[in-house]
Amino acid sequence: MTLPAARPRRFIVLRTLLMCLALWTTFVYVRHDEIGWNAKSRLCLTYALVDEGTVRVDNFWQRPGLFTRDVATVGGHFYSDKIIGTSLLGVPALAAVRLFERALGAPLSPEVCHWLVAALSVALLGAAAGGIFFRLAAHYLRELNMDWRRAELFSAAATLFTFCGTMLLLYAGVFMPYLPAVFFLLAALFLVEHCDHEAHDCVFPLWKSFAVGLSLGFAILCEYLAAWPSLLLLGYFAQHCRDWRKMLLAFLGAALGIMPFVVYCYALFGRFSIPYEFELETFFRESMSRGLMGATSPKLTVAYLLAFHPYRGLFFHSPHLLLAVLGFVLAWRLGGRWRARASVFLATFVGLFLYNSGYYLWWGGWGLAPRFLAVAVPFVALLSMPALRVFSARLIYLVAGCWGMLVHVVMNFMPHDFPERPHGAPLESLLFPDFRRFEYPALFARYVWPKFFLGETDWNLAVMFGLTGPGALVPLAMLWFAFGVLFLILLRNDSPSLLQNNNAVHPGAHGSR
Repeated sequence: MTLPAARPRRFIVLRTLLMCLALWTTFVYVRHDEIGWNAKSRLCLTYALVDEGTVRVDNFWQRPGLFTRDVATVGGHFYSDKIIGTSLLGVPALAAVRLFERALGAPLSPEVCHWLVAALSVALLGAAAGGIFFRLAAHYLRELNMDWRRAELFSAAATLFTFCGTMLLLYAGVFMPYLPAVFFLLAALFLVEHCDHEAHDCVFPLWKSFAVGLSLGFAILCEYLAAWPSLLLLGYFAQHCRDWRKMLLAFLGAALGIMPFVVYCYALFGRFSIPYEFELETFFRESMSRGLMGATSPKLTVAYLLAFHPYRGLFFHSPHLLLAVLGFVLAWRLGGRWRARASVFLATFVGLFLYNSGYYLWWGGWGLAPRFLAVAVPFVALLSMPALRVFSARLIYLVAGCWGMLVHVVMNFMPHDFPERPHGAPLESLLFPDFRRFEYPALFARYVWPKFFLGETDWNLAVMFGLTGPGALVPLAMLWFAFGVLFLILLRNDSPSLLQNNNAVHPGAHGSR
């Protein structure tokens, strides 16, 4: 009887790996040659570690292809001003690229090297994050008593809409910290949700409790803003396990996860002090010293620009995320477990949204989207799952999600620093937004689509086939079609009876666990 039971697990793994491969292919489809100071600062540290065995970026930050002003200076030396997790993740990727260059007998261009390092680190973890999200979404939908095949299909759609129909796609192929942070946050959530249900209360092994904390610590090591969802997820874990010893292990794991940065800062500055205090650029150093790491009180104008305005509004470009509102209402009616889960997801978004609304660089600087909300996006998407029980909501979700994918796939062909200031307006138009003095145009319709249509894009794999403009989407669409056919084949060959039996492990939609 054990042999058939392995069959559905095998097909689940294959579908998840197929989803990861589809996402990774999409993430690396476009090569961005101008990647901005932020990504270059992180790359400088990776290059210094691999090529010189040091954390000093003295020989890198002014090098062609790596030039950045996002550096800290102390004692006559220069260092990356970023938290170091993403740079550490890039070390094995760059080491592999260096081995390839030796085998090739010639160095790669800086642009190709940066692209490969991001593809083998950030993009890989982003694809893995998509795989975890896929399984979490299916878990929630089955918990809500959705038929298992339908749950697999809608969780696949939700994964594509979340990782290809939101700003996450824009940062998945460049050396930025958001996708690695999302991976570790979702990994921690996955560990919490998939516990032993043989007893009424979930039983957490000690190693899993430690792993939850370690994952959250690694998330913070990649991105400061991951600290807020990490704190909320620790609270969710505490409510879930109700054991002070396991909570202590989780806190120890989190502390161990961020310890490399503590050691890094103490070694450089002689005390625990984040690198922004030693920023080379006076404007950034002074701005980051105000309020909470550059954020003061939230501003209503900024909140509107971040949420709904066609300039860079999150819900304008990804309207399917608005179903989270209905999802929260429905989740609140499902009982204690869903209430706790929905509260964590909503609080993650609200907290980061308020922070972003008060941040001096609210528009994201280098980027086509409000990137400081990126780590909240998967939690908003997961909050939408209860809404998918409603037929009309499912239709709206599919239509809105396709719009989000169109917008962001096309946006991803553009240089991400275009255009930061509408109509060449002064920096004041962003630092002190005012609708009466400045115009904030519809970014996608006015700038992105016209240039994409004319073929004014970054290099992408379609160039090898002589395709430009909208034709650049053809190879990607063909790859998606192939992945979709394989996904349906794997779904058709699966065993519904065994998966339905697995659903009995999960209580129904009343959140009674």
